Amino acid sequence: MNLHELKVTRQALQSQLKVYERIKPSCHSCEHFPNGRCEHFNATPPPEWISGEAECPEWVYDSIPF
Repeated sequence: MNLHELKVTRQALQSQLKVYERIKPSCHSCEHFPNGRCEHFNATPPPEWISGEAECPEWVYDSIPF
């Protein structure tokens, strides 16, 4: 790897890291929460998980960026 390749690789990795840092685990970004109710647990999650970051071990990112 030469210096140019190193710089380009670092820049690409930093750019990708920014994408991952914007992902906030919450019910709104989880595949199990399409209709305002957790389909995995068949229950309504705690309000702080819906509006804030969730610590749910079953959270699966839904890949929707908003």
